[in-house]
Amino acid sequence: MNQPFGYPVNGMRTRLRAPMLAAAAVATLTASSSAIERTYQYFRFTPTVPASGNLLQLSEFRFYNGETALDLSSVVVENINGVGQSPGGEAPPLIVDGDTGTKWLNFNNSGTAGLVFDFGAPVTIDSYDFATANDALGRTPVNWTLEGSDDNLNWDVIDSVKGNPIPQAFFTFTPKIILPAVVLDTFASFEAIVVNGNDVELEWVTFLGTDVSISPGGLTGLNDSDFMFVSPPDDSDTTYTLTVSNPDETKTADVIIRSVAGGTANFQYVRFTPTKLRNDAAANSIQLAELQFLNDFDPVLPVAVTNPGGNTPAAEGPDKVNDEDAGTKWLDFNKSNLVYDFGAPVDIDSYYFVTANDAPERDPVRWTMEGSNDQTTWTLIDNVNAFDFPTPQGRQSFTQDIPLPGDSITPFIDFVGDAPFLVAGEPLVLTWDTQAATTVSIDQSIGTVAASGSMVVNPTVDTTYTITGTSVGGVTSTETFDVVIINPPITTIAYSDFDAAGDELSLLRNAQIVNDFENITAPGDFNRLRLTEDVTSQNGTAWFRKRIDASAGFSTTFGAQLISVSGNGGADGMCFMLQNDPLGTASIPQGAAEDGLVANALNIKLDSFFNEGDLSGAVVQVRAGDTVLTSVDLNTISNVVPLPGIDPNDLTMNDPDTDPYLIRIDYLPGTPNDLDVYFNNALVVDSLDVDLAAIGAVDGSGTGYVGFAGRSGGLFEAHDVTSWFLTEGPPPVAPATPGAFGIIDFSFDFAADTMDITWGSNDLKSYRITTSTDGLDWTTQLGPIIPGAAGLTQTSTTVPFTEDSVRLFRVEEE
Repeated sequence: MNQPFGYPVNGMRTRLRAPMLAAAAVATLTASSSAIERTYQYFRFTPTVPASGNLLQLSEFRFYNGETALDLSSVVVENINGVGQSPGGEAPPLIVDGDTGTKWLNFNNSGTAGLVFDFGAPVTIDSYDFATANDALGRTPVNWTLEGSDDNLNWDVIDSVKGNPIPQAFFTFTPKIILPAVVLDTFASFEAIVVNGNDVELEWVTFLGTDVSISPGGLTGLNDSDFMFVSPPDDSDTTYTLTVSNPDETKTADVIIRSVAGGTANFQYVRFTPTKLRNDAAANSIQLAELQFLNDFDPVLPVAVTNPGGNTPAAEGPDKVNDEDAGTKWLDFNKSNLVYDFGAPVDIDSYYFVTANDAPERDPVRWTMEGSNDQTTWTLIDNVNAFDFPTPQGRQSFTQDIPLPGDSITPFIDFVGDAPFLVAGEPLVLTWDTQAATTVSIDQSIGTVAASGSMVVNPTVDTTYTITGTSVGGVTSTETFDVVIINPPITTIAYSDFDAAGDELSLLRNAQIVNDFENITAPGDFNRLRLTEDVTSQNGTAWFRKRIDASAGFSTTFGAQLISVSGNGGADGMCFMLQNDPLGTASIPQGAAEDGLVANALNIKLDSFFNEGDLSGAVVQVRAGDTVLTSVDLNTISNVVPLPGIDPNDLTMNDPDTDPYLIRIDYLPGTPNDLDVYFNNALVVDSLDVDLAAIGAVDGSGTGYVGFAGRSGGLFEAHDVTSWFLTEGPPPVAPATPGAFGIIDFSFDFAADTMDITWGSNDLKSYRITTSTDGLDWTTQLGPIIPGAAGLTQTSTTVPFTEDSVRLFRVEEE
């Protein structure tokens, strides 16, 4: 069998035995019957992995017995490897001075740095915690061991922690960490994917257990720390479970081993596509020091490596991933793929990669490999998506040589539905795409389907749909989609406010329904749809869960409040969206949320931040997916500016008593199509020809989902929708025939609280102006009944009104 690789020497691999480099174990703990107490004079805390980077720091460390925190005033604290690792003003004693404003900082690499606490006499503890420092949360440990000793020479492991979540704030303590009865430190295999017939080495380290076993195989009575070889069955993913227990507690950990037939691929191009990072939420990018291909253990070198659609720093481009130097790296903020060009078709039977210098959260743990000879047709040659590959936690560490699976390839399946929560009576669209599957089928009496496609189903109860793909070698892969049927009382978009909003809205990421009248008094004391709070780095999306029919057009009006009362400037913007994305009401814009969805969508953006290249900080933009159709600088429209913020040329509001902007979007299909956008009743986008079907924003019947998205960044603001109405069908237009009944024009004077309105009229009719706040009750009449004047084909009048969050007006003909 192939031996694992060790650390790089001068950028090259050395064949060394490197145990415990890649732990695929995740321990499942059962509750202890009571708190476990440990008594020692010395305690040693050894961090092994920080949240990111290599440095370590903490502001305070505390020990407890029960609810009582131990007195640390006379405790001696030292670095475990002597002096010189901490700056003078950030030395070990500062971690027990009771002040989170000071800190311990250590410049040694994690795993060689740590602290020894000397209490001067034995003390009993059952838990502990620690606090983040004043900066650089990435220096906070996430992996560590805690040991106890009576003589500062012989040490007992009393806790081992992996992947502990850190507080996301400075000067903040972790939740109290309870000492376990059993310590399961490691269960690992360096090789996670092997060719059929090869044995695999499993290694484990445990403490304080009385019984250690591994299954399958009925392996019992094992040493607390040891290694052994197992023989996984061919063409399978086998889960080996380590169980360690004593009378007080049982812990388990799993290692998955994949066995494959192995094979050789022959292509000019190979594409590596990451599908999951070690911590996608925390990682702002993907990075690798090296990714190299082999054939019969010999390197296969490309003539070029590219990163299509990537966003890389100048010194960390795709060329660094194949320069045989583990000290350089490729980094991509877009988490995109790599394409290797070998110049001509070449044989490849395996590959490996090397982790980069920092930020373990950026490491790939799932991916696909594809081959092509023309960069148009791609063939799946490896699919590591059924489980997380045990990518080494160590920095600049080599993986095993990963063999290509050959006929044992696991089919890749992407299977989604457009409504995880489906309004009763609505259709559900299932969409799928498979690779390396010779047969594909869906249950629920659907049966065999094409390798890729979509279909409409009509579930009436909660249902799980399962798709199964089978490869030429008989390996199967399955994916599921769960749909929950809901019966919300609201089935139309007519929100004068959001007090009654409920399950009919899909709220994603930071989106929420909230009453913020305490901080923002306008437009009133009621709930609003909030996409982002007035804080940094938020991203929120909201969808109405029932499709709207835009086949004959639509008209929607909403109140938009882009407001920052925190004094942090205001950014970045929000958008209205109409879309037919396969993810439907689970879709979330990637990247700049205010731009909307990148495909299959009409996005109407309110841009409230002046980035380089923008027209201003007050822009209305219409986009077909990621293509900009038109941009309008509101500062060029005289009856829009000045805007009501500190900067009258910027959309961001600052006064909590400022009324929302009134946005109206009208769409009428035809030849040409007609999209109009109004901002505070001023027409800012006039008769834009947008074909909703051509841009994929609606399905074949002209229906799609509507909603909003917003984002805040370094400067920030709340992005709120305070009201929302939508009517299906042709929007109201001025009458084409003189004298024909219909509203021709209207305008508002908000200082005087009056409205001027003009409508088509004749002398045989009388007219009244009525108003409503909910679109249902039109009993309130404004002004007297007005008779049609002889010889006039239109009538105008001025009526008073009372401002409200939403106010609707109509002309009634008698």
